Amino acid sequence: MPDGAGFNPGYWLTGDKADYPGIADDHRNTHHFLEMLKPDMWFGFHTEFFDMESKYARMSKEGAAVWVDPEGYRQFIALKKRDFEDEVDLEMGAKPKKHSDL
Repeated sequence: MPDGAGFNPGYWLTGDKADYPGIADDHRNTHHFLEMLKPDMWFGFHTEFFDMESKYARMSKEGAAVWVDPEGYRQFIALKKRDFEDEVDLEMGAKPKKHSDL
């Protein structure tokens, strides 16, 4: 269950307003650590993180194999990393970015 990849609204990640010195580096270190993990099966603290409803519905036909989802993990971590970097960019004065799905 990957944790620490996101941040709550209202947190400041950069500059003098940063919630604590080094918060951005801590997030980047967490993202790097989570990227190094290569789980076959993974879960999250919220069911939408790992598409539980869809997987559960598919179990009757596909069995337990529906839970094997290394690509879903990779995409989840990439999305959290992208969201973080986008927030840092906004705090630094960049224009909001538009992304297509990963």
